[in-house]
Amino acid sequence: MRDHFLLRSQMNEVFREIQKAGFDPVQFTWEEHHAGEGEGLPVHRLVHQPSGFFFTFDINDVTYSPGYEARVETLEARDWLSKLSKVPVWLRHLKRETDAPDLWSTLSQEKELLTTESSDVGNTPFTTVERDRITLVVNEIRAYLITTDIPSGETFRSVNAKLDYLLDASIRLGRIHWKDIFVSTVIGIAVQLSLSGDQTHEFLRFTGQLLRQLLGPVLTLPTPP
Repeated sequence: MRDHFLLRSQMNEVFREIQKAGFDPVQFTWEEHHAGEGEGLPVHRLVHQPSGFFFTFDINDVTYSPGYEARVETLEARDWLSKLSKVPVWLRHLKRETDAPDLWSTLSQEKELLTTESSDVGNTPFTTVERDRITLVVNEIRAYLITTDIPSGETFRSVNAKLDYLLDASIRLGRIHWKDIFVSTVIGIAVQLSLSGDQTHEFLRFTGQLLRQLLGPVLTLPTPP
């Protein structure tokens, strides 16, 4: 049976495109795929193993996932240069999806937090000593965010305003309601700063530790696994 597999030199060109895009080539593997529907000719498919996303070098086109606006896109590409030119485009889409934080998972963690309230303490006001500790915690968050290369200007002022609101809310609200505001605020900051998945993971871990130090095991921010 004839095939339309890539030449070694062509596969090497793809290897270099992967490196230029900032990926580790060891994360990718070549698989045999049958072109078109049914018993088509075998062609090469490149698979990003951690995510399962792929790029198929079909006979007269390429099919890749993720696409720009769809999970799978197919584009006409009859010659090798046309096919190769689509690889960096795909890699940009791949980087976008693999770097994006899972906001729905973060929301799930928030819902979990909101069900861990203790009836023993209730929504009692903070003491003066506790409010002083809240000030220290908020300032630690400010210092932490500086290490994430937080943008200057309007974004910086907006994030600081959110943190200032936590201080004001600690005077007006009881601890249960303040905890809800705290969780929404830190998640909102992560979204506003477009933190990567790893950065969001670490930010939630850091703020969760601060919350446990502040309020003890009664009110805890779920630590991402």
